[in-house]
Amino acid sequence: MDFNGLLARNPLREKAILVVSERERLLERLSGILKEEGYRVHTTQEPVEAERLAEKLHPALMVIDWKRQGLSYDGLELLFVVRKNPHLKDIRLLFLAPRNPWYKADEFLDSLSFGPDDFITAPFNPDELLAKTDRLLGSSQERSDSPDD
Repeated sequence: MDFNGLLARNPLREKAILVVSERERLLERLSGILKEEGYRVHTTQEPVEAERLAEKLHPALMVIDWKRQGLSYDGLELLFVVRKNPHLKDIRLLFLAPRNPWYKADEFLDSLSFGPDDFITAPFNPDELLAKTDRLLGSSQERSDSPDD
C-alpha cells in the first residue's frame, strides 16, 4: 500500500489552519511542522489580524499561543472573541499553554471551561501537535457532517 499517497489524499489536510503567536520562532516551528504534513497553514503574530483572517479564511482550526507577554490582548481574549462570533464559533481551537510555573493555573483552567477544544504545553512534542490536530480536524468533519437538530 502507498502510505504517502494515502496521506496526500487525506481530506483533513485540505483544511486551513491559522496559527497565532507573537513569538516568531514558535510561529515558524508550528507552521513548519504542520506544512510538512501537508496542511494549509496561515500565520499571524497579531490577535486583531487573527480575527480578520479567521473571518476571511474561516479555518477549520486555530492554534493559539495562550499568553502574550507584555501585551494587553492575549490568547484568552482571542478565544472569547472567536467563541462569541456566530460566524466563527465552530472553528476548533488548540491552545499552546506554558509549562511555566509563573503562570496562574486557575486562570488557565478557567479558560478551558470557556471553550478551547484542546491544549498542548510548551515545549511541545511535534507528534502530539499532529495527533491533536488530526483529532480536532476529524471531530470538526464529523460535526459538520452531522444533521442539524
